[in-house]
Amino acid sequence: MLSSQISPNSPITQFNSIKNFKETFEFSNNSILSNTNVNQISGYPQNIYSEKTKENINTCSFGISPLETPINICFIGAGYVGGTSSAVMAYKCPENMVKVTVCDISHEKINAWNSDKLPIYEPGLEDIVKKQRGKNLFFTTDLNSSIDASDIIFISVGTPTKKKGFGAGQAADLKYVECAARKIAQISKNSKIIVEKSTVPCRTAEHIRTILDSNKLSHKQTLSPKNHSKNNNNISNSINKSNNFNYYYYNSELNIKNEDFNVNNFNINYHNDNINNINNNDDYNNSMDSSSISNNDSTLTDIDSCSESNTFYQGQEQELNKSIFDDLLEIKLKKNRNIENEKSSCHFEILSNPEFLSEGTAINDLLYPDRVLIGGLQTKEGIKAQNLLYQLYSYWIPKEKIITMSLWSSELSKLAANALLAQRISSINALSALCEEVGADIQEVSYACGLDTRIGSKFLNASIGFGGSCFKKDILNLVYLCNVFKLPEVADYWMQVIKMNEYRKTKFIKNILNRLFNTLSGKSITVFGFSFKKNTKDTRESAAITIVMALLQENAIIKIYDPKVTKEQIYYDIKENSDPQEFNENISNTIICDSAYDAAHKSDAIIICTEWDEFTTLNYQNIYNNMNKPAFIFDGRLILNHNKLKKIGFIVEAIGKKI
Repeated sequence: MLSSQISPNSPITQFNSIKNFKETFEFSNNSILSNTNVNQISGYPQNIYSEKTKENINTCSFGISPLETPINICFIGAGYVGGTSSAVMAYKCPENMVKVTVCDISHEKINAWNSDKLPIYEPGLEDIVKKQRGKNLFFTTDLNSSIDASDIIFISVGTPTKKKGFGAGQAADLKYVECAARKIAQISKNSKIIVEKSTVPCRTAEHIRTILDSNKLSHKQTLSPKNHSKNNNNISNSINKSNNFNYYYYNSELNIKNEDFNVNNFNINYHNDNINNINNNDDYNNSMDSSSISNNDSTLTDIDSCSESNTFYQGQEQELNKSIFDDLLEIKLKKNRNIENEKSSCHFEILSNPEFLSEGTAINDLLYPDRVLIGGLQTKEGIKAQNLLYQLYSYWIPKEKIITMSLWSSELSKLAANALLAQRISSINALSALCEEVGADIQEVSYACGLDTRIGSKFLNASIGFGGSCFKKDILNLVYLCNVFKLPEVADYWMQVIKMNEYRKTKFIKNILNRLFNTLSGKSITVFGFSFKKNTKDTRESAAITIVMALLQENAIIKIYDPKVTKEQIYYDIKENSDPQEFNENISNTIICDSAYDAAHKSDAIIICTEWDEFTTLNYQNIYNNMNKPAFIFDGRLILNHNKLKKIGFIVEAIGKKI
């Protein structure tokens, strides 16, 4: 049991002090649906069901108050999720109660976190890191110490899509998660709570548990005497006059000290099967050679040189010597078995606590989340682990927003949430294509639909398509899972979300070609924005990459400006998406500019790829005056005043409307 395998002073044991814990849990079943039969949900009016759900959520708190004992938190992985989540946790929790350590094998990444130039850009992140760093927020490459000292470990490593092998292009590659789990098992000496923070497929917790339970046994220490009789002759000892003796034994590896025994009360109880299985171990022989027996005045002698007053022992030297050895062996074996038992009984409880961060607003998402999910097994240990994490989050998150549920529901909820959000984007983008043909305005259609409270207005902004590290990857993972479980129709449904996203980008590119008379060779095209969305420098799956690569294939000269993405990152992305024989040419045809005005100078067209606020405040009259004519603007994010641009003289093309 978890509580019996850890120190009584550990924060994990705080759950034992929760009043009426068992009764409260049995009442709520620790689930937001516990008092509601799932089969009856459809029978409830929406508002009644919501009230029942809210009522059940409230019972999940168990009256838990914030932590009473200091706790050590470890994040494995100093990327986007690990860096932002750890910083906010350290910021919102008391410095004397919660210590947060972020560890990573990348020295470059950790050095950046410890510098004035953080490895990622996120509004508000830099201020928080600088405020907490060195107080209760630390960044290190020392994984061993970080893991060993921790009570809770968050696994926040990457889970990229497999590039080769079975499931390539869809399945998640969990090699980094596996490496983290093996490292935890290797280092841990006591029970810990392991939290999945990375986005993972369903049942990953089961996989992590198997790795942890299998590898935690790899550090058993054993005893192996080379020669039983040899060691009998090498035990240094002395015996006191009262037929009692004290055995002082210390082994630096096992930390065994000061074991006391009485000769008249020896209990010889070693087992031959243990002795036969502990051969050829120098540690045992060395410890036996250095053992000693002392009398009350701490005078050390050998048995062979005992005084005549101890003739009783001299006369029974062989028998006593064997008894002493046997008992020493039993001591060693017993201690070793304790070490083995301690190691093998080291308990790991796995929780799922998915992140729901949106790049560009991550700090706000962490400070004021819509919900925090804590998935765990519905066992006594699992419930205790869930509640410790609940306590941690309760420092800054209202209890009704902290929801406990099963492991598998929590894991799937993350994939489902991203799939549904991406689905909304693809849905409005599909309608935008129709709007362009029939003369409707997608912004007006989106506004009208968003007024319906059942639909809402969020994620109904038409664009050149979604990007980032999550949406496409998570949907492909969902598609893979559906195919594995022989649900091809479901897989095809979600795959269509990806296809629609690619279609929207392709249609936008074709429109650019058509408006520029199907000739781009030698023309200068300006690209405003290279990150996949504003307020981040992340370019993963950015629509700008697809557009730039397509235009380079047409031998256009591309001039790019992004306020946050570095020149090195842009060139890297072009290299990664170029054929080897075309890379040098593509680079030579790409110019990275320091300002939007420089990028637009002498250009034939401007393409808005990222919705940076800066692009809405530019002086487009000056930009127009310095462009080649006719001057085109292609608004892929619907952020500009199109009528005003037309009055200036631009030929304007936009997603989902005819202008």
